Amino acid sequence: MKAKDKIVFIMVSNQVSLNLVYGLESLNHWNSEVRVFVHGSRCSLMPHQHKLKNFKYINYSKVNLIKEALKAFVYRKRIYSYVPHLKLGNFVRNFLTFFSYRLNYIDDGLDTFRDIPNNINFTDLRPSTEYITFNYPFTTGKWTSKINFKPIINTDYLYLSPSKPIDLSKFDKLLVESPLVNEYFEESIVDKDNTFAIRHPNPKKKNLNFHYDYEASGKDFALENSLETFKGALFIGATMTFVCMSLSKDLPKEIYLILPSSEVDNYSPLCSMAGLIDTKVEIIIA
Repeated sequence: MKAKDKIVFIMVSNQVSLNLVYGLESLNHWNSEVRVFVHGSRCSLMPHQHKLKNFKYINYSKVNLIKEALKAFVYRKRIYSYVPHLKLGNFVRNFLTFFSYRLNYIDDGLDTFRDIPNNINFTDLRPSTEYITFNYPFTTGKWTSKINFKPIINTDYLYLSPSKPIDLSKFDKLLVESPLVNEYFEESIVDKDNTFAIRHPNPKKKNLNFHYDYEASGKDFALENSLETFKGALFIGATMTFVCMSLSKDLPKEIYLILPSSEVDNYSPLCSMAGLIDTKVEIIIA
């Protein structure tokens, strides 16, 4: 199909997906009109990364989605949609499923490293369904072998951030809030002095039962870039921060990867990744 006869709709629900789209824009991947619908409360735009006129970044709303779909209909363009998953609400799911000529997926985080994804019903996917992701040097989840897996974007794009890094070098222990990390740290670490805690940016995932003398929200600074300054003991769970850190050459002295016992088997790619890191790594099953 000619580029002028199609339009690409992309739903972006977090910073990982947005950074991936910036990488796709740098390649002019589709060579056609692209509309990126951004959930502004979940990620931050970086205007200096936006360089192509055929890419337009639009704040997501039902009105804006319908308006762009009507334009496509008037100009007789086929809609090719890319979503991180279909847990975007009934309206978005039904609308895109009905109006899209083809529905594909973009990476939005850890499902790439789960053998069975949490957010995508992969049993419903066709072998031709695209899943666009970063060019990770790691094993990915078993489900990715059953679809049209496209690891095409340089992992450097994972580190894009609208915020500045902070210096973590003066701290001995660093905690990145994720499932069971607070609990493990509270119960197992006797000396909690000189600890810095990075709290979850999603208020629903921030555990208010735990408090730290030094803490900050992960959305307030460039977390992944800040980790390069930390050389102590890192306590972390299954997060994209762990994936980004695994790509770095500047590593902490020791890493404690804490995984729920119910999810360890599903995170086998993440466990394999831990074995490739050039520092002391201990996997804690909690």
